[in-house]
Amino acid sequence: MRIEILKGHDVSTQRSHGYDEIFVTNVKGMEWCENKDNLPEYELFCHAPCGSNLIILKPIQESNEGTFYHASGNFGSATDSRFNQAIRELVGYDFYGAVAIHDQMSGY
Repeated sequence: MRIEILKGHDVSTQRSHGYDEIFVTNVKGMEWCENKDNLPEYELFCHAPCGSNLIILKPIQESNEGTFYHASGNFGSATDSRFNQAIRELVGYDFYGAVAIHDQMSGY
């Protein structure tokens, strides 16, 4: 599923640098959809710091050794109800809005 990036910053250390959209790979009902434009691939992920469910978009591609991805100020959103349904299945409650994209690569 293609989703729009709401940009806070656009710097070269971001996985989504230079793109206005990303491709989310784990939305049910969109398995037939192909990443024909070679957009950066992400997945919806339930990150649970301090026991709270936080939904993020994280890159499929692993970060380089000695680095990690974190939020950069960019967010992703979609009007397709399947996107919101996928979030509901991950966190257990209804969600509508933009999701933080963890695309900034930093070193330890």
